[in-house]
Amino acid sequence: MNRWDSIKELTGFCERLDFVHLHEQRKSAFVQKVLNSSNVILITCVNVHKMSDGYFTLCEKYGL
Repeated sequence: MNRWDSIKELTGFCERLDFVHLHEQRKSAFVQKVLNSSNVILITCVNVHKMSDGYFTLCEKYGL
């Protein structure tokens, strides 16, 4: 599976991309890029962010 497939699905489910959806799409893409990096400090920060209510809501909203 291509790593961009989940973003394509997010775009498809949104139907119309307003600013809020674009912002949420970019946030999820950024998190994926950081998790694929080799920087341990950034990965740790993202893992802490993934435990937040905002990230959980985003994942629940779009089924990520």
